[in-house]
Amino acid sequence: MERKQILVVDDDILIQEMLIICLDDFEIVTANNGKKGMALVHPNSQFDCILTDYQMPEMNGIEFLKHCKITVPNIPIIMMSGVNDIKKIAISNGACAFINKPFYPEILLNELDHLFSLEINKR
Repeated sequence: MERKQILVVDDDILIQEMLIICLDDFEIVTANNGKKGMALVHPNSQFDCILTDYQMPEMNGIEFLKHCKITVPNIPIIMMSGVNDIKKIAISNGACAFINKPFYPEILLNELDHLFSLEINKR
């Protein structure tokens, strides 16, 4: 079976490295800000999921999320942030889930398992 591809958009290199390690069953593509993430997101993108931080230079996660929902509306997006009061805004703008930072890798893995099991059940 082909590995699922996840785009990780986060300016924190330690978070990127942690996600690459804990998501070793997935193919991970990284971008260190929303503008660089936007360059990777286009109608032919093959990402199965996008993980994005909220607080980033040049473009915040909500702006990036809005771009993604227009460009690739069917790719699920999980917002991650240490800013807890952004959760409602993220969900109302199309994020399928919100994860508070810092988090245990198991929380993200459980969210991805749930997300991909819903995807399988839709078929």
